[in-house]
Amino acid sequence: MLLVVADPVFEDHDAGPRHPERPARHGAVRAGIEAAGLVEARRPLEVAPAPREALLRVHPAHHLDRLASLDAAGGGRCDPDTALGPASWS
Repeated sequence: MLLVVADPVFEDHDAGPRHPERPARHGAVRAGIEAAGLVEARRPLEVAPAPREALLRVHPAHHLDRLASLDAAGGGRCDPDTALGPASWS
């Protein structure tokens, strides 16, 4: 069994053209699953926004607050390697 957590909204996250987290990655993953003959083994999981309480189990509050602020500003750099695009937070 192959668990796949995917939703078209994930393709709206764009951290920049050379960053590994870019919309084209989702198509490459789908193509890899197909090429490996694993389409029938896949078990899709529905996605839903994570409540803040769940996020706080793995991230400090100041980190979440910073991301929310960047989102409110339309996106921006989280650190030298990671950017938050206009649709990344959702």
